[in-house]
Amino acid sequence: MKSKTTIEEILKQIDNACAGLIYVSETDAGFETVKFELNRELTDSSFRKLVKADKVTPVEITGASDVFDRLTRPKEWHGESDRRRIQRYEKLRSVFEKYLMDLKVIRVGKIRIDIYIIGKTNDGMFAGVKTHSVET
Repeated sequence: MKSKTTIEEILKQIDNACAGLIYVSETDAGFETVKFELNRELTDSSFRKLVKADKVTPVEITGASDVFDRLTRPKEWHGESDRRRIQRYEKLRSVFEKYLMDLKVIRVGKIRIDIYIIGKTNDGMFAGVKTHSVET
């Protein structure tokens, strides 16, 4: 069981961990904190309704560990700024793992993609971050 911290406190911790952090893709984007109340199972269909995506918009839900592993894996060509970004992602991951359960990454869209990294709080809410990616 995770911490009994309130969702407002969790969002503040997440916001602090991702302040100034950039998600690198064909367009770099920052992060914003999000929270959702979902009274049913988290599925591609239920999340599509939650974010008001139409029926043809792709929605893909995966576990967050692969994404965090990719974002925190150092490469031999990384410079100092890349290493600092990896440390920031490690901090964000630790905040998620401390306060949230059942971490998921949800990708909504095909080329211009909204990316949500969320987890379940102790009281059944979902909290996390949203960013954007362009992938052509």
